[in-house]
Amino acid sequence: SENEVRNYLYAMRMVVKRSFRKGTLSFGTEETFTNRHDVFVQSGFSDNADDHIKQSIYSVFADYSLHLDKFNVAVGLRYEHQKTDYYEYGVHQDEQSPVYNDIVPVALVGYEDKGWHASLSYRLIRNNPDYHMLSSSITYSSKYMYRSGDPLLVPQKHHVFILDAGSRWAFVNLFFDRTLDLYTRFLKPYNDETHPGVLLFTMASIPTTDTYGMNLNVSPKIGCWQPQLNGGMYFYDADVRSLGITRHWNEPQFYFELDNSFTFPDGWFLNVNGNISTAAKQSHSLIHREGTVNARLSKSFLEDA
Repeated sequence: SENEVRNYLYAMRMVVKRSFRKGTLSFGTEETFTNRHDVFVQSGFSDNADDHIKQSIYSVFADYSLHLDKFNVAVGLRYEHQKTDYYEYGVHQDEQSPVYNDIVPVALVGYEDKGWHASLSYRLIRNNPDYHMLSSSITYSSKYMYRSGDPLLVPQKHHVFILDAGSRWAFVNLFFDRTLDLYTRFLKPYNDETHPGVLLFTMASIPTTDTYGMNLNVSPKIGCWQPQLNGGMYFYDADVRSLGITRHWNEPQFYFELDNSFTFPDGWFLNVNGNISTAAKQSHSLIHREGTVNARLSKSFLEDA
């Protein structure tokens, strides 16, 4: 097979910042223009492909941050217009040429006092699929497996909520992420009639996925010993019935890590690190228990210049 790809990218960004009342106001605009032509030719194991994608993105944005004694407040808003033109062998494909108009907000409230800090934030993150994800070409991995993309993928959106709190040596984090149209790869039969036994490793979108959990980090210093304990709990809840998969588990997964650093006289340093994550059944996946232990002993012979 032979694959020839040509890409062109033109981009511009302008930002204006100024003081406004007791805070800082910034606003601006951003434009991105891409042009990709992907020609794939093969010897007969699948089909040839000629994909031409033109995409234009126009956006305007503004954000404002304010510091009030022990509090910090920040809000922002972005409007984004995206137009895509998808051609196969020079013919415009209307179904694969969407137009999007999206509002992307962000907000944060923070507090800090006497070495303690806490913050609550919300952010919408919008990701476009990579060009290789949109390719219609079917490439050869082995006589049992081919690979392809999906030209019908849509932008992936994350609604992310994060609560942080901590001090100089302790930190806790709670998070929730609702993802719309999460990209995933999965296997399915390529063509049982013409290619029996061959699997196609392709792309798809999961309509709704919830990811949530917590992380804890403690790192005190006790003489020559600097321990760092990390622990957390993680949930992954994805409804994949749209892919024909009926399994739907939602067990929590826990992980623990202890990193021990010892600094001794005469340049000697010892590090012992161990971690373990528990087994879990989450969404349509079976996760096995894993763990590692690492140790390193070193000595410095020359002082820093």
